[in-house]
Amino acid sequence: PLQWAKVPLIFSLLDKYEYIWFVDLDTMILDDRPRLEDFIDPNFDLVISKDQNGINSGSFFIKSTDWSKLFIIFNWAEDRVHSNSCYWEQGTIMCAARTFEVSNHMKFVSQDLFNSYERYFSSNDNGMPFLIHFPGDVGKWDKVLDYGALIDESNGDSEQLEGKIRDYLASRIVENDVEYSTAQSSSQSLDDYSSDY
Repeated sequence: PLQWAKVPLIFSLLDKYEYIWFVDLDTMILDDRPRLEDFIDPNFDLVISKDQNGINSGSFFIKSTDWSKLFIIFNWAEDRVHSNSCYWEQGTIMCAARTFEVSNHMKFVSQDLFNSYERYFSSNDNGMPFLIHFPGDVGKWDKVLDYGALIDESNGDSEQLEGKIRDYLASRIVENDVEYSTAQSSSQSLDDYSSDY
């Protein structure tokens, strides 16, 4: 399946770059002010967030290290086990988090840092997220086009874009299209996470 294409792609790039930032196709950068370097923690090989289902690999940073290469190889080898799972490669990452010694290698960060979902943005007042991700959303490609139009209309003005997005979300809530969620993502230490993985 196409979802597995990221695994060999990342492996092929690890020898060419010090860090790789991978984002799924169903993501959009909303705020171009943050520097990618600010999301990297040199003390860890993989910086990733989790959602209500576990790890979400829609946006993550991976460092070119021997550990990262083994981690990717493990994920590729596990594809036969998880190839029909609704979690695809995320299932193998969850499995690897249980199998590998990850405490010194994986850092779990707040989802809203670089992998925000629309429902979190719509329910908080922390400002516009750096990136918005639409995993599993019905009509996600229409939403991507809508957000693209809002970005074009704002002409690079972040405050104007944030206002346009809030108006857009408010109009969709009225239309019962957006499920308002009060769930807030939060930073997770591996100790908090290890009970699940």
